[in-house]
Order: sequence, then structure tokens, then C-alpha cells
Amino acid sequence: WVKEAKNLGDERGLLEMLNEEIGYFRRTGESEKGIKAVRDAFTLIEKLDAEELLSSATVYLNGATTMKAFGKAREAMEYYEKAREIYEKNLEPGDYRLAAYHNNISSAYRELGEYENAEKACFSALGILEKCDGYLGERAVTHVNLAHIYYDNDPCDERVYEHMDKAWEFLSSNEIPHDGNYAFIA
Repeated sequence: WVKEAKNLGDERGLLEMLNEEIGYFRRTGESEKGIKAVRDAFTLIEKLDAEELLSSATVYLNGATTMKAFGKAREAMEYYEKAREIYEKNLEPGDYRLAAYHNNISSAYRELGEYENAEKACFSALGILEKCDGYLGERAVTHVNLAHIYYDNDPCDERVYEHMDKAWEFLSSNEIPHDGNYAFIA
């Protein structure tokens, strides 16, 4: 599809395909391809003069998360910030996409050793997710993120176990659909 979009000169379609590649290569652990897709997508956003679009915020978030996954957390922070600015200008404060932003940046903060910021981001994500219907898997992820933060500081911290138990409670709920997203989260 990337080749077809390039052949057709469909740059917006190409951006959508690059965004899909970014997530795919992150999930498959293909760092070189993933980072290339990120760089190509970010370059294309600039070329299209689309830096303020809501859809670009999603690409920035996806790209930053992929950069973090491949050891480039410090470099990713610039793109997390771009995503945040666009989301906050265009979304209601309780929008799920803001929770996704907070969850993803919390992992970057953790990797950078900024535990207070990581914890704050997780609680921001939970505050949003608790007001949304569903998203039990995402709530589980947030609790796992909190457990990691506390574990990094003290493996015996009781909060590690509390948050892992809470994550398991959400994952074992009869209300959570057992689909591909569930498999990925689990």
C-alpha cells in the first residue's frame, strides 16, 4: 500500500500507511524499519504543512512511542509534546486519546528515570479512563505502568502488587472483549 500511495502521488494516503507501519514495526520489534517509518512520516507531515492537524497528533504519538520502544526516549519527547499541544487544542479534556497520550509518555518518563512525571502521567490517564465506558484493557496497562514505576524504585513496594492485582482484575473482567487488542495487552 505504501508503494501504491507513492505511485499515485497520494501523500495523505501515504501518511496513513506510514502510521500503520510505525505501529506494526514497533509490535514486531523491527527497529530499523520502524524508525525509518517514523522519520518518513514526520517529514511528510512537515511537507504537507499538517503539523496542527488532529490526525498528525496521532502520528506524532505513535511515532514517539515507537522511538521510545527502540531506545530513543529522549528524542521522542519533542514529538510527545507536539502531540499533546495538538490534542489539547482540539479535544475535550476527557477524550480517550489524551489518556493514550498520558499512558505512552509515562513509559518514556520512566525510561528516562523521571519517575514523578511518569506517575503523574499514569494518574492523568486513569482519571480520564475511569470516566470513559470500556477501555478496561487500557486501564490494566496503566496499572502495570504504575507497578513498573514503583518496582524500579523499590521491588518490595506494596504498590507494585496492588497495581498488578488491579491490572489483573481488569484483564479478567467478563466485560472486556477477548479480541486482538486484548491479546496484545495481555
